[in-house]
Amino acid sequence: MWLRDPDGEKNARFLPFSTQEGADAYRKEHPKTEPVSYADALKAVKKEGAA
Repeated sequence: MWLRDPDGEKNARFLPFSTQEGADAYRKEHPKTEPVSYADALKAVKKEGAA
């Protein structure tokens, strides 16, 4: 599971989680995050230039 955190630094906007529980816990503390597929994260990194 991947999350996109729009408030994250440019090189840390996309965050991987190995469990749904871990992602859910992160989202509780960072409500602006959104689930994103790995493929969509890669596309966004190329488009935005974020690493």
